[in-house]
Amino acid sequence: PRHARWAETARHDAVSIMESGFESKGLLSKTESMQNIFNEALRLLPPTPTLTGVAYDDFEVALDGRNYLISKDTTLNFQVLAGQRSSDFGRCPLHFDPSRWQGLKSSKLMTYNFGAHSCPGRDMSSLEARVWLPMLLSRFRFELVDVENMEVDSA
Repeated sequence: PRHARWAETARHDAVSIMESGFESKGLLSKTESMQNIFNEALRLLPPTPTLTGVAYDDFEVALDGRNYLISKDTTLNFQVLAGQRSSDFGRCPLHFDPSRWQGLKSSKLMTYNFGAHSCPGRDMSSLEARVWLPMLLSRFRFELVDVENMEVDSA
């Protein structure tokens, strides 16, 4: 199956986490691999592919050696899906690779927006993923269905 190595690594980590328990003292260090998987899934398939904002003041953006003036009250449209698949995320940005998050913070994800307008639930969703994924992965194995060879009963 697709990403079989990551699936087995995640399942192994999940079983280990569940066997040792969820005491708060070691939760963040024990569940780092789950956070990396969650971040990588959000990076490749953000729940919100675009974000919109309005410029509160005039400002300049430097891009490829040129400066562009963005006027106050301009509506800005951020392409989260495209931005999170850029080479800024390392080699092979279109491939699923949770190891790219080792040592990085999820704040690099545009999924949650940035600054004063960032998602107030970012940290809560991160903590939920660290608890929920081990519970789910320790009990179940997942595989993608081969839809081209799938038989559907029309009855």
